[in-house]
Amino acid sequence: MREQPPDPVLAATSTRGVWWPGSEATRGLLALTLVGLLIHVPRAEAYPIPPVTLWPLTQEAELIVWADVERVRIAPRERDEQGMPWDDDEIATLKIRETWKGSVRPGERVEVLFSSDIMCPAPPRYEAGRSVIAFLSNGNGRWWTVGMSYGTRHPTNPADVDAYRRGVTAARDAQARLARHHRKATANSEQEHLDWQVRAALHPATRWDGLYELSQGAAALTRAQRQQLAHGFTTQPSFDLTVAQMLTTMRGFPNRDFDRATANVLETVFVEQGAPPWISKAFDLLRERHGEKPEPRTPWYKRVPSKSPIEAKAEQARALARDWLSFKKRHGLKPRRLVFLAAPLVDETGGTIPF
Repeated sequence: MREQPPDPVLAATSTRGVWWPGSEATRGLLALTLVGLLIHVPRAEAYPIPPVTLWPLTQEAELIVWADVERVRIAPRERDEQGMPWDDDEIATLKIRETWKGSVRPGERVEVLFSSDIMCPAPPRYEAGRSVIAFLSNGNGRWWTVGMSYGTRHPTNPADVDAYRRGVTAARDAQARLARHHRKATANSEQEHLDWQVRAALHPATRWDGLYELSQGAAALTRAQRQQLAHGFTTQPSFDLTVAQMLTTMRGFPNRDFDRATANVLETVFVEQGAPPWISKAFDLLRERHGEKPEPRTPWYKRVPSKSPIEAKAEQARALARDWLSFKKRHGLKPRRLVFLAAPLVDETGGTIPF
């Protein structure tokens, strides 16, 4: 009998290294007070501050720009009120391409004070020669980044820039309307926010910003809104934890095109990445959509205590791959591999942060 070629999923999980999650980032001004306490905490172990999406970033920032980072230099050493020296800071010089909130004109330059060597919360990222979408506020005559790492976004193509532009300007305009009609703000703010979340979730670049709260289950989405989400994911799928968030949000809403698109995504991720932490949740949610009742999975660190973390995680990845093959056979699925889209430049934000 001729030996069958190995399945690409099993081959990938047996040869690829184990994926480790990056650390979660920060929450606005609170982050600044935690920097001194948490600076030496290992980034893979500490997630001290809730994530910050585009909606609160837009609300808090005084200046939102798409800009080129012309250079980064070490800032002069300063001292706090007690005379103690601050940690080494840096200054990023940004040349403005577009201003989405605030009064700085295109072509002008602003300088942003930041510290890149903070381990936790994750710092904002400014790299000379790269463009950045920066959410900034002014304090003591200096610009600083709102939301730490969440306040710097790095789109890699014009479509992603356009998605961010739409998301930020829509949030800005909605928040301005609510501010003008403050008496009705309580009644309207939730609906404005919900509508914005659905629109943001339609594009992969801003999908996490829309789904982060939607996937918590608090909002009551209409059938039309769920149909929008299904169509958006089917036409423009993503390859990160937003897959699990989308599946959570779509629970109880049948849609065959969405199920096929999700199977294609999982097939692609199994081959390209092995078993990132979010995929077991996404896989079980897809099984649920096919009428199965998955049992709770034992965490990798409890499966074989005598093995090293790397060995235990690799073993769990192989087990997931075998389960995936069985699932495809049970339901006669033949998902196709898609063009895999790489993770964003800063892996502590958006679709690669933990739940």
